[in-house]
Amino acid sequence: MSLWPPDALSWRRGIVALLLAASLAPVSARAGDPWDKKPEQWTLKDVTAILFDSPWSPAKFSVGIEFKEIRENPITKERVEKPHGVRTIEGPQVAWDRELPARPTVRWWSSRTLRLAEQRLAQLQGRAPGDAPLKAEPIDYFVIAVEGSEPLRILRDAEDDLKPAVYLELPNGMPLDAIDVQFREGTLAGEDRVLFFFLRKINGVPTIPPDTSRVVFRCRATAKTHRGQEPNSLDLRVTFEPRKMRSANKPDF
Repeated sequence: MSLWPPDALSWRRGIVALLLAASLAPVSARAGDPWDKKPEQWTLKDVTAILFDSPWSPAKFSVGIEFKEIRENPITKERVEKPHGVRTIEGPQVAWDRELPARPTVRWWSSRTLRLAEQRLAQLQGRAPGDAPLKAEPIDYFVIAVEGSEPLRILRDAEDDLKPAVYLELPNGMPLDAIDVQFREGTLAGEDRVLFFFLRKINGVPTIPPDTSRVVFRCRATAKTHRGQEPNSLDLRVTFEPRKMRSANKPDF
């Protein structure tokens, strides 16, 4: 029997279908990265690249998940927890161990390119008018999104202890702590997300200059409530390269 919850299964199937459709989509004649084109010209393949394999959404990162199986003795009715330990896996977001729930997605959500790609995807899937203007206003903070129903559940249940365990690791070794967190539930499977907010400036000085080569997002949380065979904790380590986050030859993060 699969250990995957139904919404995780539907989301995984949706990703597979999206990638398959993108692989069959016409290849743009224009050279360069997809984000070099105007958003209105993005194809399904372009959007998929931006959302799943780009400087704003790295295709590879490390994620550790700890989960426990709770069994009940049919005679004594005693409930016993059987730890499965911590599993840490590095690899593409869409490649996942079948014994674990659907892998979360981590994105640099304050990027205009990323948010425009989400809007363009809705157009290509018929969920939004194809001729509607694409708009993404600048955000006053750096925002990292952790997406998926399981991360939302774990992070929300661990909210009281969450902020100290979420930060951006800067090149000088200093951490940039999250100053706020927001939980958002989507209407479709896979649209659930947790947003973490970080200061762009401290005392007028940029916290992350545009030429920064490497920033690591760290997020560790343990849910207070155990739910059967579902994951109990989450440990994310995702490396971003801000100097590559450029659109129209301008920094975009």
